[in-house]
Amino acid sequence: MNISAPLLEIWTIIDMVMCNFNCPYCASTKPEHDQCRAKDKFWEDETGGHKFQKIIRWVGQLPVPVGIRLQTVGEPFTCEEFLKGAAWLSNQPNIRYLELVTNGSLVKSRWNMLAQDANLDKISLWMTHHPTQIPAGKIVDAARFARDQGVHVVVNSLLFSDNYDEVEHIRELAKANDLRVSTDVGYDLHCPTSEEGFVPAFYDDEAKTRKLYGHDLILNENISNHWQERCSTGHDYIYISPGGDIYRCFQYFLKDRNSTLGNVFDKSLNLSLRAEPYEPCNFSRTERCFNHEDFFHLETIARKRKINRSMTYKDDVLR
Repeated sequence: MNISAPLLEIWTIIDMVMCNFNCPYCASTKPEHDQCRAKDKFWEDETGGHKFQKIIRWVGQLPVPVGIRLQTVGEPFTCEEFLKGAAWLSNQPNIRYLELVTNGSLVKSRWNMLAQDANLDKISLWMTHHPTQIPAGKIVDAARFARDQGVHVVVNSLLFSDNYDEVEHIRELAKANDLRVSTDVGYDLHCPTSEEGFVPAFYDDEAKTRKLYGHDLILNENISNHWQERCSTGHDYIYISPGGDIYRCFQYFLKDRNSTLGNVFDKSLNLSLRAEPYEPCNFSRTERCFNHEDFFHLETIARKRKINRSMTYKDDVLR
């Protein structure tokens, strides 16, 4: 393999689809994603568990330090097989951090499924509050519990036009409990190219959105087109699809399936990543790169970022 970066960050979405929530804005239910949350099955199809095991074992043998956001379509704490796999991966010598994205509701009741085998010094939880599904106090309690086990925890919220007060409340409650706090803007996924509507909260009340988001540099990149901006994707960061295909970032996976760098299931794969740290983004002149995992690798952000144990924690980026 030809990987020259001192740390390779990987975002992968695993097609574990079981979820105990029913959030109306969930990106996993959009028809263009070919995936959907489920209430009655763990995996999208009968090959899901096998593909998951293949992906984590490929990641675990990479010859460079790795930071990985191991994300599911559903809620990870519903699935023991997934948590056991995450625990195994956390024990591999090349793993620097392993981040799970969770709604927090099952963390306390199913903690041992993860903790009994995991290296908790490497585990991170990105715990997003969904106010229509869980009270703020319950998710803060879960976050405090996980933090007290030695896990790196961020309490995240999604800002929409109708929930400014709820976001402010969860932020204040989390801070009062000495928890790390983040706020991301909620997207209208039906209009990712339009000037207005893509980030409803921003256009309805820009001042309040900027205050709650808390980082103007990152917010400005969040709502901008990145055509020809220099980016490190394909050098120190890759995206792996549920089917094992490797892309420089998620946007190339969505819009240019021919740009794959290979597939982790291919035994002859010899992954070769770009040697130069940055190159201009040629993704699209019109569409936005709306995933924090991707645009956190823009040079404007990456050069100010200290990589800790989270892929998208804003306080790791100098203001």
